[in-house]
Amino acid sequence: MEFKLIAHYFDKIENVASRLEMTKFLSELIEQIPPEEIKQIIYLLQGQIAPNFKGREIGFGEKLIAEGIAKTTGFSKKEVNDRFSKVGDLGTVAEELIKTKKQGALFSTPLTLSKVFSNFEKISQKEGTGSVETKLKLIAELFNSASPAEGKYIARIPLGNIRLGIGDSTIMDAFALMFAKQETLD
Repeated sequence: MEFKLIAHYFDKIENVASRLEMTKFLSELIEQIPPEEIKQIIYLLQGQIAPNFKGREIGFGEKLIAEGIAKTTGFSKKEVNDRFSKVGDLGTVAEELIKTKKQGALFSTPLTLSKVFSNFEKISQKEGTGSVETKLKLIAELFNSASPAEGKYIARIPLGNIRLGIGDSTIMDAFALMFAKQETLD
């Protein structure tokens, strides 16, 4: 599934205040996701790549996200950090700077949910000598291929600050709504 569609739904969810509408949009999104990728979207919604009991975190801080944004947009780290100080959200900074990139990429491919999830998994597994450079390369690869909306969520997910207002109960309600629709159709 293309990550662009997921970012579109995340934007829709972020821009509504009603929990019922959030649940409806989330249910619509989940209905479109292939069964083998549902687990991935649920973890990413929570800023995770595995259940809490496994103790696996993406392990990416604000400084590395800002460096990844700078590396792929052509803006300096100082410009990224200055914008972050004003805005207070690296996701919004990524979105704004990707819109106005100073440099283009020689190669980029449309992002998929599996690609985003896979890169975050690889980032979580990197440790030791050279791990920071590898993590930076993996996040920069995502930013390089991202649209502005996709970049916003690629920056937010590893920080665990997706800002959608969706908790476990909303996720469960979205599944219940989806299954209730299916029962009605059968």
